[in-house]
Amino acid sequence: PWMAVILILERFYCAGSLINDLYVLTAAHCVEGVPHELISIRLLEHNRSDSDADVLQRQVNQVKTHELYNPRSFENDIAVIRLDHPVSFEGHVRPICLS
Repeated sequence: PWMAVILILERFYCAGSLINDLYVLTAAHCVEGVPHELISIRLLEHNRSDSDADVLQRQVNQVKTHELYNPRSFENDIAVIRLDHPVSFEGHVRPICLS
């Protein structure tokens, strides 16, 4: 319910986890250097070869990578993506439990 598909130019690129109604946590190497306007997020997409009416799609407002991310060593390989609209936790969508 928290798995996020990260698309760049509408093509599958990476994955992340929904951590609340507006943010997705992912690896910095997935989004570093990519303009946020080219990134979109899909939730509830379990089979990429089949279109499903339950799939939610959001555009991205902002991407923030860890300030100490090192692409050579992959140290601090973490990023946060801010969605353009909140996700409602009705139905099957849920944030990942971080506690």
